[in-house]
Amino acid sequence: MLQAFSECVLRHGGWRESHSGDSAYAHFGLEADSFNPYDAALAAAREFRVALRNVSQSNGVEIEFGIALHKAPDCLVDIHEALLNTPWGTKVQKSFDTSSTEIDLLHRMESLLHDLPGTCIIASESFLAGVEGKKSDFKELGAVQFKGQTKDVKCHIVLSDLVSSEKFDDFCKTNFSNNKSSKNEAA
Repeated sequence: MLQAFSECVLRHGGWRESHSGDSAYAHFGLEADSFNPYDAALAAAREFRVALRNVSQSNGVEIEFGIALHKAPDCLVDIHEALLNTPWGTKVQKSFDTSSTEIDLLHRMESLLHDLPGTCIIASESFLAGVEGKKSDFKELGAVQFKGQTKDVKCHIVLSDLVSSEKFDDFCKTNFSNNKSSKNEAA
């Protein structure tokens, strides 16, 4: 699935970050391009969602992921370069990692989606503000105080067709209640 993810990201002008464990990340807007990085990231997410469903159906397995989108302007980028000795000569492999509270927020946003079936896309309000294209399929979830964050984050979601209205209602009540005394410090 990492190859499908990488292809979707690259096709829309993004950069795939080094991955660890069961997570993979991409960055858009690292280079001055002629397209909107928010629209490009959203297009890549939608394309990857379709790719996951196609792989699932063609192989008779359920492969679904949560996808989180967030504007993360102040990230430290650590570029790695490794020289690999291969039978075809020395090759340079480049990768990079980022870290910041904004990247941590992405982890926490995506982890909320583990409670929902299918591949859902969750986006922060700051991300959606940059989208110029279609965003009418996003439903507003409300705000939540994520662990490690200094302020509430307003979130929106595109649901998988596998999410029932009852499951979605329970998800919203558990994670996005406007009542501060509820389970509002998510993940």
